[in-house]
Amino acid sequence: MPLRQLKIDLGSKVEYSEELTNSATNGQRMLITERNVTGDITVRLSAAEEIAWRSAIAGGVESGMGFTLGSAAGGILKMFSKRTQRVTPQRLDYNGMLYTQSGLRMIPDLGNDEMRLVVM
Repeated sequence: MPLRQLKIDLGSKVEYSEELTNSATNGQRMLITERNVTGDITVRLSAAEEIAWRSAIAGGVESGMGFTLGSAAGGILKMFSKRTQRVTPQRLDYNGMLYTQSGLRMIPDLGNDEMRLVVM
């Protein structure tokens, strides 16, 4: 489907920790203590796709979501989320084109695996 916009917020809470140790890092660490990956997606849908999109949202359906940017080695970015839930749909007009915007919730399966980024 034609994608107008995708925003992703990693929702990370990062804490600095420093301890006196014998290690080379001198006990300095940055700890990610919380993650809540969310976002927004804006797509152009046909009437049938809009019905299915809104039905999935009403039913709390989770689905996978992924994309690839670039095609040349060293310039390829891939993103994948195994469990994504769409929420709060709304219609938007952009230059006379009708789009559907929805919030996204990326749900972890086993710990911190709610989203994967791969650079190739």
